[in-house]
Amino acid sequence: MKKSARVYLQIVAGVVTAALLQGCLQTVPKVNINVLKAPEFDEAIQYKVFSVRPFGGQYGAQMTRDIDAALASNRVEGVALIKTVPFESMAPTQGKGKPVAASADAIVGGEVTAASWNDQSQNRTEQECVVQGDTKFLGISLDCKQYREVTRYCTKRNATFSAAVRVTDARGQHTVWGRNFSHTVENLVCQHESGKTLPSGASMLGAAYAQVMAQVRSALIATEQRLAVELMEEPDGLPEAAKAKFTGALAFAKEGRMDRACELFGGLYEQNKQSVALTFSMGLCQEARGRLWEAIELYKTADELTQKPTPIVSEALSRVSLHVKDVNKVRGIAKESAPAAAPQAQSIKDQALTAAQKAQVQGEHRIALVIGNARYRNITALRNSVNDAQDMETALKNKGFEVIRVSDGTREQIVQAVRSFELKIKSNTTALVFYAGHGVQARGVNYLIPVDARIQSGADLSTEAIDMDLSIMRRLEDRNPRLSIIILDACRNNPFPASARSAGEQAGLASVNAPRGSIVAFSTAPNRTAEDGTGRNGLYTKHLLKELQVPNRKIEDVFKRVRENVMKESSNGQTPWENSALTGDFYFSVTR
Repeated sequence: MKKSARVYLQIVAGVVTAALLQGCLQTVPKVNINVLKAPEFDEAIQYKVFSVRPFGGQYGAQMTRDIDAALASNRVEGVALIKTVPFESMAPTQGKGKPVAASADAIVGGEVTAASWNDQSQNRTEQECVVQGDTKFLGISLDCKQYREVTRYCTKRNATFSAAVRVTDARGQHTVWGRNFSHTVENLVCQHESGKTLPSGASMLGAAYAQVMAQVRSALIATEQRLAVELMEEPDGLPEAAKAKFTGALAFAKEGRMDRACELFGGLYEQNKQSVALTFSMGLCQEARGRLWEAIELYKTADELTQKPTPIVSEALSRVSLHVKDVNKVRGIAKESAPAAAPQAQSIKDQALTAAQKAQVQGEHRIALVIGNARYRNITALRNSVNDAQDMETALKNKGFEVIRVSDGTREQIVQAVRSFELKIKSNTTALVFYAGHGVQARGVNYLIPVDARIQSGADLSTEAIDMDLSIMRRLEDRNPRLSIIILDACRNNPFPASARSAGEQAGLASVNAPRGSIVAFSTAPNRTAEDGTGRNGLYTKHLLKELQVPNRKIEDVFKRVRENVMKESSNGQTPWENSALTGDFYFSVTR
């Protein structure tokens, strides 16, 4: 290295060191919050009873015991999510010789594939200054007149622990998941480092084993993790007195006193709701308390108050959206695993209850987004769609749904309605979306058409229409309601001229894969068109309105009856269709 380059690097190093010593480099302040993480192996949470098959290899017995203990101690909100049964209690299956537990859903097994440490000699050649120069900056020497090469004799110790882990369905005797876990711990000591010694190989191997076990727990078990998140320090739009209190609240937060910090933030917020920093801080308080829906609403409000994208707000929205998925996943299983509450005497007789009260008594929240578009400005108008939406709103309100309705909605109005609908969805919500109007598919993507859409070519769909997957399906998945119902009476002929259609485009709508816990209903089969109807309602909606009035009928049976009646009236020209991934029963109404 040339002397000039070496001097330059030393100057830079000296300036950075001095800045650090004097506290000139600022770091973004953070606070710690606890978040609940679902298992990385999604299907693992569906199994309730595990048994651990003895692991093979060195330390296999210890790994067997530790995995069994981790599974048995897994609790969320006081509810045990998993039970374990001893593997020794299983009986072999006749003719197969494979163990099956009468009371186990899944078997965890595997083998330790590596558990060892080793030492390696490493020699390094370094430049050492033997004659210091006279140039100094802030007391730090920036020059060296003479160097020499020295050889450092070092020992590097590696400890590696690896294991293969598999989960087998205890009934079907097939592997449903498998993964190799491994972690290596390294340490290096050189002869010139007096007083420094290498940790023992056994202790380093123990550290590697602990990391592997942490990986296994994250893969199979819901865990609570500590997460450092950023604070927003710059108070905006606050009067001087409020700024002082805001700064004091931040000081409490930095010291880990979120309870006190949130009290101070809350006292300021009612009078200062236009402050981005204060709104964001209130969202952080709700997130720290585990109130994720409230946190998302506050973060979105903070985002709306800003005039440009704010990375800290965007990161918070992304973080909480992912956390919501994990929490709903885990809490959903926790509810299933909890012991049934003792029956309570009803103070109100069933026959005196409205549908909304029944839904509330049963612990169910119902919300519906109903859209009907008919008076299109640039394409063919429809006859019945607004009537369909109006009548569907009335019918759903009678069944206990809170309804957000849009008639002849522009793209902006529909987007706003979807967002309002999204914010009302909770973990105990049955969320229903009904759409009547023009709908088209392009390259397998379904689009709902607002009344103000101006589509000159297929490329305009992404900006002029509503992408059903991105705008509705994915939002429902993110919110993870108890049940999702999507009903699309939107399969009329493509209203756009041939020049505006995509290559290879088909009639009607494309088939949609229903996410778990949902049912997607089409007024006609995929790639087919539906009739607009000659009366007040479209053919499909007419029969749907009639059938959902029948009490004590499962939703699958409602759609089955609608299909039979539509096929009969259309002389088999129109066949309604559903894709379902329901995991429970749903009734529009129940009588006793």
